[in-house]
Amino acid sequence: MYTAATCRHTVMEQRFDIETAQRLKRTPGSLPMKIYAGLLLGLWGTCVAASAWGAPVPVGYVMTVQGDATVQAEGISVPATVGTPVVLGAVLETGKGGSLGLTLEDGSVMSFGPDSTFTMDAFAFDPARNAFALQARLERGTLNYVAGMIGKLAPQAVEVRTPHGAISTRSPQFLAKVEHEPKAP
Repeated sequence: MYTAATCRHTVMEQRFDIETAQRLKRTPGSLPMKIYAGLLLGLWGTCVAASAWGAPVPVGYVMTVQGDATVQAEGISVPATVGTPVVLGAVLETGKGGSLGLTLEDGSVMSFGPDSTFTMDAFAFDPARNAFALQARLERGTLNYVAGMIGKLAPQAVEVRTPHGAISTRSPQFLAKVEHEPKAP
């Protein structure tokens, strides 16, 4: 479900803000102000409708990118840029010289080095309902994980699976490296 923060973020991204209206130098009630108000109302309605339709909700955002990195969600792969949303099921990949930093909604920070493949399988952060989960897969590459609120309130809810086992720790930070194993012919 889209939250007020998501809608506020979307509104700001579209640059339909008060400063834009003030730059129009029109009085309230003028045509540009009515258009501005209509756009804001329409964008708010889009946020509400998207949540009702079950649109994917971001669990985090790309915060840093260097070199080649992509985010794939629902069969669509896009180059990773700062601000790219990460949803459940998203696959993050970095190229040979690439790196990527991700911040989750609970404040957890994940950094990936070159040749990494990571999938976000489950995420829940609802302290009011005591619902916490962070489950993911690191298929190859490197990961530096720094715990956010989930890792502090419910460290047992954090699990990163690799081809060789699972990482579940009560530590506020861990490093993981999964060597790339070429497929047998």
